[in-house]
Amino acid sequence: LNIVFATPGYPPSTGGVETHVHEIATRLVARDHGVTVVTGDARRVDTPRRERREGVRVVRCRGIAPNDAFHLAPGVAQAVRQVDADIVHAHNYHALVLPFAALGAWNQPLVVTPHYHAGSASSMRDRLLSVYHPVGRQILRSADAVVAVSEWEQDRLREDFSVDARVIPNGIDIVRFAGAEPYE
Repeated sequence: LNIVFATPGYPPSTGGVETHVHEIATRLVARDHGVTVVTGDARRVDTPRRERREGVRVVRCRGIAPNDAFHLAPGVAQAVRQVDADIVHAHNYHALVLPFAALGAWNQPLVVTPHYHAGSASSMRDRLLSVYHPVGRQILRSADAVVAVSEWEQDRLREDFSVDARVIPNGIDIVRFAGAEPYE
């Protein structure tokens, strides 16, 4: 399969979604799938716009992220469209990479993992998210599949968007934690 991931950031950018997508992407490459990550984090000056990392083709689009929020990156739509993908998997409802990924995937199956947590820590962001809600709801409802990483997230998606998401929990690196002592 040829898979495109659309995400607000990708290593060397750090964060939960970045790690999540990196782990899935590199494991799919190890299984001989073609993987392209389209990301809106080209504002970093220390990363190339196009590169191959651990077998993953990475395309970084210019974008803006006021206070490191929303990651508005319109170039994601064209970058997604330019890949001959069998499936587009977009991540992060709270970043505005999602609508552009949906636009780019107009003739390809779209899977969305929203990493949705309802509100934010900022009342200003919450107001902006309320304006975005109708667009986000339409994208989630029209996606071919929506994946929640927890039952809690699944419940929020059902309550806030009337969307039935399938729960696929985040995995763990069992080698990394093989020697860990149980917490009591």
